[in-house]
Amino acid sequence: MKTIGLVGISAVETTIAYVKAITEFMRDYTCRQQDPQMIIVALDFQRVKKLRAAGQWSELIDFCSNAISYDMAAQDLVVVCSNEMHRFYADIQELSMEDNILSIVDTTVDYVLQQNYQKVLLLGTKPTMCEDFYVTALTQKGIDVVVPTEKEQDEVERVIEELCEGIISEASRTSLCRIIRAVCERESGIQAVVLASTELPMILPAHLVYRWVRLPVVNTLRVHAEAAVKLALGL
Repeated sequence: MKTIGLVGISAVETTIAYVKAITEFMRDYTCRQQDPQMIIVALDFQRVKKLRAAGQWSELIDFCSNAISYDMAAQDLVVVCSNEMHRFYADIQELSMEDNILSIVDTTVDYVLQQNYQKVLLLGTKPTMCEDFYVTALTQKGIDVVVPTEKEQDEVERVIEELCEGIISEASRTSLCRIIRAVCERESGIQAVVLASTELPMILPAHLVYRWVRLPVVNTLRVHAEAAVKLALGL
């Protein structure tokens, strides 16, 4: 069994969710005969937030890449616990000189294709929704991608920032559900909601989204975690 290296570059709750999901999938796939072998490097999230807020992306890329180079070099498989940081996936691979980093974008696209979804609503941080690294990966496979309006994106971003501070607000939960419903009312044919933020599942469980819009959720954190376990087991 391969060892999985987790790079916790989001809120600590996200890293914990990855550990739990990977452990759950490993036990499922091995009929509870094995637990995962993991090395966890949790980066200083306060520093991450400051670099992100200042737009110091090169410093943030270096921060993540150095953690992989120094702490994850011996690991068989590296998982960066963030959707947004995958906008720099190629840069992180090059700087860390590692080719064993499992892309959350690629695993999500594969999952969407497996489910035969042809049109999805993409929710995440503003860079995830606005930039092309997620949208292009999906559209290149023939999947139509819908994102909220700029004002709605601002609200989604605000809620994610709350979640990164460990705040789960019922008012914010309702606000997100209303945004999802509004987008689905404007755009016909949406078949799933892609939660392309590792924090959003904390506040948007699948059953709640289904109750509001009768659509399934793609939890990218769990998709990423399951793909890591399958690779670790050679499946």
